[in-house]
Amino acid sequence: MTEKRKEFSHCTRIEAIDLLASNFECFPENSELGDGRLNIAIKSDHDHFSVEEEHKYQVFFDIDVEGLNESEETVFQVKVRYCLVYDLEECGSNWKEEERDFFRERSSLMHLWPYLREHIDRLTSDSPAPRALLQLLPMPTNENDS
Repeated sequence: MTEKRKEFSHCTRIEAIDLLASNFECFPENSELGDGRLNIAIKSDHDHFSVEEEHKYQVFFDIDVEGLNESEETVFQVKVRYCLVYDLEECGSNWKEEERDFFRERSSLMHLWPYLREHIDRLTSDSPAPRALLQLLPMPTNENDS
């Protein structure tokens, strides 16, 4: 798989990162976050298709971020759905399913993360909930459905 990692970077070009849906709920009565924590759940799926002679690869992410206070009460909850669209060159159109899964779970999530991080920061900083900053690199548990 190591050789494939090098090949992935030469086979893909990001065409779009789209926020398809965003839902934010805030519970100000629980806003004493103190030593609270964030729960992050990520579910992803993907689709490979062709448009004319170009090969496209879409990765969808459904992400839930929940801010909890010290008492484990929900302070806020964000649910988002993103779609990343890649243009695949010829080498990418021949990926095996396990290679697509590898790309989706590692590379696509890294491409999305700065946008998700900024979105959560903006939502929480403009609300009665305490400001939430996601870690610089994604470290959540994935729940993937292919």
